[in-house]
Amino acid sequence: MRTLYIHVGLPKTGSSSIQRFLVDNRAALLAAGLGLGPFMTMASGKSLPLRQAIAGRGLPQVMAELAASPGQNLVVSDEHLSSILVDEAEATAVRDAALPHFRPVVVVFLRRQDYWHESLYTQNVKTTYAGTMQAYTESVLADYAADFDFDGCIARLERLFGAENLRVLLFRDDGPNDAVADFLAALDLDLDLDLGRARVAGRQNASPHRRKVLFLSQVPKPDPEIQDLSWFMTTVVEKTGAIADDGTRFLLAPRDRHRLVALHADGNRALLARYGLDDGGHFASPPDPDADWSPPRPITFRERHAVLAEALGTSVRLKGPRFAARITRKVASLYLRMP
Repeated sequence: MRTLYIHVGLPKTGSSSIQRFLVDNRAALLAAGLGLGPFMTMASGKSLPLRQAIAGRGLPQVMAELAASPGQNLVVSDEHLSSILVDEAEATAVRDAALPHFRPVVVVFLRRQDYWHESLYTQNVKTTYAGTMQAYTESVLADYAADFDFDGCIARLERLFGAENLRVLLFRDDGPNDAVADFLAALDLDLDLDLGRARVAGRQNASPHRRKVLFLSQVPKPDPEIQDLSWFMTTVVEKTGAIADDGTRFLLAPRDRHRLVALHADGNRALLARYGLDDGGHFASPPDPDADWSPPRPITFRERHAVLAEALGTSVRLKGPRFAARITRKVASLYLRMP
């Protein structure tokens, strides 16, 4: 029976880089015995077609379409499928839909809770969230505390899929292609791909420095279904030199970061032992709660004015006069709406 590798993220652990690599090297991967199926086709490598197919046609039909695809084995990648780590019913549905056609193997990347949390916040303020890091943290801990219990999440998948059908990896961010290399090594296939010659996109969706994130957290996001202003301002802020970097990485204070990790340090250690993972103790070691740290300096009037002026200048040059006019009006409104 063929194997279907189901890469489920976590979000912010190199998923976009992996997806882009898979799409860009589709022919070489198929020649080496790994098919992508009919869903991973977008130029960006994003997993939206797979998500739309699951929502529109259901998991059994999607698995049947994958089974009709060429390849000695197949792979799908969608970080939104990470919901199976906390939703047992959804995990069971994925398993049961795959089993008639494949041996399903789940590939999961993990990132220490505080790093993961900060990265998720950065992504959310680019798109749908406006608010402080502190408010975001309290909201997440109130509503999604189980998401941070990686050991419990993996144990749930072990019961459903079997531990032998899980590939648990630690996200490395030392080099631009670490996630891709680690993903390929986890597939138990002799792909014989030379990353030096393959098309490798490198990092995708890298986080800007924390004062740029602070600015983005203050951009109003009244309609999460229409993210044009959010994405436009993110593009401007990522490129601008008007917001000074203060040289500190974290928005969250060390004591709060320590709390996120310390609650799950024993579980993290259990995962390291169970899957033979070694990162020098970093994954299981909470950060020092008394480490030197200061909050980011507030965005100044001068910085805000400079960024909005850049945004206005860019918006009027956008392609499509109606789109340009709409974005220009929204940017102009930020002069009154941002603190």
